[in-house]
Amino acid sequence: MSKDDRRISDDRIKEKCFRYFRGESTYEDEVSIRESLSDGKLSMDDFRTMEKDWCDSERPTAGQRMAYAKLTGKIKARRWKRLALRRLIPAVGAAAAAVALFVNIFFGKDPVTTTCSTAFLEIKEVVLPDSSRVSLNSATTLTYDSDFNKKDRIVTLSGEAFFDVSKNPSKPFVVRMKDAEITVKGTSFNVSAYDGENGIQAALVTGQIQFQTGKDYIYLSPGEVINYNRLDRSMSKSRRDVSQYCSWMEGRLDCESITLDWLFSRLTSLYGVKIDYTPVRYKDRTIRVILDTSESLDDVLGALSVIVPIKWKWQDDGRITIMEK
Repeated sequence: MSKDDRRISDDRIKEKCFRYFRGESTYEDEVSIRESLSDGKLSMDDFRTMEKDWCDSERPTAGQRMAYAKLTGKIKARRWKRLALRRLIPAVGAAAAAVALFVNIFFGKDPVTTTCSTAFLEIKEVVLPDSSRVSLNSATTLTYDSDFNKKDRIVTLSGEAFFDVSKNPSKPFVVRMKDAEITVKGTSFNVSAYDGENGIQAALVTGQIQFQTGKDYIYLSPGEVINYNRLDRSMSKSRRDVSQYCSWMEGRLDCESITLDWLFSRLTSLYGVKIDYTPVRYKDRTIRVILDTSESLDDVLGALSVIVPIKWKWQDDGRITIMEK
């Protein structure tokens, strides 16, 4: 093997390792890493060095932390702090992930879980081993194990995603969430199930799905939406313009009828900023909104204040307090 070929091979192994540290590796990536370690193409010392390099590259510098301190109260600084903290967390977790990989290598077990995730305000498309395509909205996590598409097709979701599922009648596609699950055989639909919100919504574009929570279940046809309330465990089905539930893929938050309480909960999920709001005058009021989520949170709230008389204030701890005028 020439020096150029060896360099290309080393670069590819490094890319796979970095995807593994970020939690974005595929099952094939993880098998390739294990094989490289087993046949000596990649030494354990080199693997640990790459892990350290990745951790160092993801950790904010002292200067960056100082810049944040000087800019306290400004939205850009607050957003940087959230990103910095999000980068520190996976850096700590990488060591544990590497240990798990070493254990699997020594005991002959393959890594079993693939995790795909997005940061706040990030949208990403994932192609699953069965060729199903999944678009992930902001702050969303999708996981599946190495048996996916072998004996079953099961994924776990926290957040919001649009699924375009490949047909396979012998292996129903199952989306598991906190409190509920959806079963399909080949269809396209949107599901919103952020852990911090009090409800789950699923909107069916094509095909048919079964929405189930506990022993209760309901079927959806194209153009129908299911709303599940986690607080009282109630379900309701209605016919809607389902395109609005998929508007996030175009950078919009499009809601035909939404309460302010639910809207601020959704903005918290998308932007990662805690919004405190106690509804008084507008407790039962629903509004029609189309907001551009590519804009800053201040700009989004400014647009909203044109519709509903509100004002807001950034708190020192990074929260936002909403006040009715």
